[in-house]
Amino acid sequence: LQMKQVRKGKGKPSKNSVLGWLRSVWQALFGRQPHWLTSTPRQRLGAKAERAAARHLRRQGYKILATNIMTKHGEVDILAEGFPRPALTREKERHIAAAMDAIVKERGWQRRKRRADLVEVYLDERGKPMKIEVYKAAIGASQR
Repeated sequence: LQMKQVRKGKGKPSKNSVLGWLRSVWQALFGRQPHWLTSTPRQRLGAKAERAAARHLRRQGYKILATNIMTKHGEVDILAEGFPRPALTREKERHIAAAMDAIVKERGWQRRKRRADLVEVYLDERGKPMKIEVYKAAIGASQR
């Protein structure tokens, strides 16, 4: 990727053009936006919790297949493979199951065994993970 040429007489590139270039390079290399360039404090906190959950899952022996996948049914933050249930509404379960089915179909993973586990991350007031819980097979409808 190349940074766009700055117009003559303007001097250095603006902060916005440099950040835009950096975002596009990061996207090309890693397939996602860098967490440290996420725009709002709430998004940065969410990204931090997702990274903590992914680290925890890897330590538990899970293989992270993809992160932050958007479907027409919603976003799946972490898609992982590996082998007490929290309260989920039926509507949320349906959305998660539909999103998982769409991802599986889109990526050609129909023959893989699958289930939807739920990861809860509890953060302290500074955004540091205090506790991480994994609920295996949290969404029963996704076991096919």
